[in-house]
Amino acid sequence: MSQGNQVEVDNAVNMDNNNTGKQKKLRASRKRSFVWDHYESFVNTKGEHKSMCRYCDKEYFSDTKVHGTSTLRNHLKYCQKYPDNKPSGQTNLTIQTGDGDERKMVGLRFEQQYARKALAHMMVVDELPFKFVEGKGFRHFLNVCQPAFHIMSRTTMARDCYQLYVEKKKKVAALLKGNIGRICLTTDTWTSIQRINYMCLTAHYVDNDWILRKKVLNFCPISSHRGIDIGKAVEMCLIKWGIKSNVFTITVDNATTNDVAVNYLQSKFANWDKCVLEGKWLHVRCIAHIMNLIVQDGLSHIGGSVDSIRAAVKYIRQSPQRLKKFREYAQLEKCTSTKSLILDVPTRWNSTYMMLETAQSYEKAFARYDSEERHYRDDLEKTGVPTAADWANVRRLAKFLEHFYELTLKVSDTNYVTTNTFLDDITSIYALLKNVVSGGVRDSSLLDMAKLMKSKYDKYYGSLEKCNMLTLVASMLDPTRKDDYVEVLLVDVYGEIEGSSMCNMIKEFLYQLYDDYVRIHSTSDPSMEASHPSSLFNQRSTSTVMEPLIMLKQKVRMEMKRRKSESGARHSKSELDRYLKEETEDEGDSIDRGFRICL
Repeated sequence: MSQGNQVEVDNAVNMDNNNTGKQKKLRASRKRSFVWDHYESFVNTKGEHKSMCRYCDKEYFSDTKVHGTSTLRNHLKYCQKYPDNKPSGQTNLTIQTGDGDERKMVGLRFEQQYARKALAHMMVVDELPFKFVEGKGFRHFLNVCQPAFHIMSRTTMARDCYQLYVEKKKKVAALLKGNIGRICLTTDTWTSIQRINYMCLTAHYVDNDWILRKKVLNFCPISSHRGIDIGKAVEMCLIKWGIKSNVFTITVDNATTNDVAVNYLQSKFANWDKCVLEGKWLHVRCIAHIMNLIVQDGLSHIGGSVDSIRAAVKYIRQSPQRLKKFREYAQLEKCTSTKSLILDVPTRWNSTYMMLETAQSYEKAFARYDSEERHYRDDLEKTGVPTAADWANVRRLAKFLEHFYELTLKVSDTNYVTTNTFLDDITSIYALLKNVVSGGVRDSSLLDMAKLMKSKYDKYYGSLEKCNMLTLVASMLDPTRKDDYVEVLLVDVYGEIEGSSMCNMIKEFLYQLYDDYVRIHSTSDPSMEASHPSSLFNQRSTSTVMEPLIMLKQKVRMEMKRRKSESGARHSKSELDRYLKEETEDEGDSIDRGFRICL
C-alpha cells in the first residue's frame, strides 16, 4: 500500500472514531427521566434553566447537574391537576360541622395539600403568628390527631398564606369583573405606633344575585395623609383591580384631606366611561362620623351631673374589693341589671352614653354604698355624691343620647343597606333637636347642649344643598316610601313651603339621574342613525333611488317623535314615572332592598 493511501485510511478511521464519540456523548446527555414528559423546559432571561409543569404552570429550576429531578417528581405527586393523581384509599365516615353550624355526615380521606390549605386558612382567620406551626403543643396535637400530616416551617407557612391570598384575590377580581352593578367605596387612613401611614379601601356592592357584598380591596402603606397622596393611592388601587367605570360613591370622614382626595378622584373619574353625572355626587360624608362630631360638641359643655356619676363609677371600679361590695349591695337592693359598670373614654361619646345608661340602673346600689361605706363620700368630696336631681338629669340625658347611639349602630353595620332610610334618620334627629331647643324640656343643661348640637347639625344637614343628592333619592326608590312619603315627611318637619320645595328638588334630581342612566346604557343603533333626518339629507345628494316624498315623510315623522319626546313624553311613559305612580308596598312585606346601594 502506498504512503498516500495509508494516510487516507488513517484519516477515515479517525473520523469514524470522532463520530462514534460524538454519538456516545449525545446518547449520554439525553434526558432519561419520565418527568420530562410532563414539563416544558426553557431558559429564562437570566440564563437559568427552568421547567414549567404542563398541568398547573408552576415553574422549577431544572438544571440536572445542579438541582436534579427530585423536585419535579415530588411536585407531580401533589399536583392537583395531574391526571394520575386520583383520590385513593378508603374514606372514613365522620360528622362535619359547616360554617352555619349545620352538621352532616361525610366521607373523608386525608390529603396533605388540602390539610395545608386549611391550616393556612386558620392562620389567616385567627390571626396567628407564623411561628405557631413550630410550637411544641401544636406539633404534639397534630401528631396525635393525624401523624401523616407533614408539619412545615414558618417560612413555608408564610408562602402558603401568600398563595391563599393570591387565589382569593383572583376570585374577587373575577367577581368584580363580572359584576354588572355599581360599586360604592369606603376608605380610611391610620397611623401605626411605628409612625407608618396606612390606608384601607373597601368595596360594597350588590352582586348579580342581588346579595350585598363587602370586599377589602387593599390595606397598604401610603407616603402621607395628604389629600393628593390618598387620591392617587385610591386611583392606582382601582386601576390594578380593573375598576374604571362603575364606581358610584366614595364614603369618607370629614377630614379636610379627604375633601382634597375626593376632588382629585372626581377630576379623574370624569374622564372615565360611564361615570354617573360626571362624578359630581361622588363624595359621601360618613353619617356616623357626623353624628360623633354633633354629640361631641354637646358633651363638651355638659353639666355637673355627669361629672358626679363619672367620679362615682371610677371610685367603684378602682379595686376588686369595692366592686365585690357594690355587687352585694346591688343584690340587696334587687337591681335587675346584670351589666358591669363602664367608665367612659373622652374620645368616644358612645362610651359616655353606655356609662350613664348602665349607672342609672344601679341608682339604689350607689345609695346603699354611700350609707354603708364611710370613705365613699370623703373621696368624692370634689365632685360630690350623686343626688336624686343628678340621677334625674342623667336619665333625661341618656334618653336623649339614645337616639344618636342607635343611629350610629345602625349606619355602622355593613350587613344590610341603610341608604333608603337616610332621609328618615336625619329628619328625625332634626325634629328631636328642634323640639328640645324650642322648649320641649326644662333641663337647662340639656337645652344648652341641644343648641350646640343643632348648630353643628345645621353645618352639615341644614339644607339639601349640603347633602349628597344620591342619598336622598334612595328614599324615593324605596317601594314602601316613594315621592308621596318623602313629601309628607319633609312638609311635616320643615313646613309646607320649604318641605314642598325640598321634595320637588329631590324629584327633579331623580329625573336627571334617570336620564343619565339612559344615556350611559343606551347603545347606538346603526339603523336608527341611518334613518335620522340629517343622514337622510346626506343621502339625498348621492342617491337617486329614494323618492323625495318618502324622504319628506320620514323626516317629518322623525321630527314629530323628537318634539313629542322633548315636550314631556318622558314624564308620562318613562319607566321611572310608571314606578312612582305604582302603589307603595307595606313595611311588613318581604322586599329585597339591595338594589338601592347601586341605584
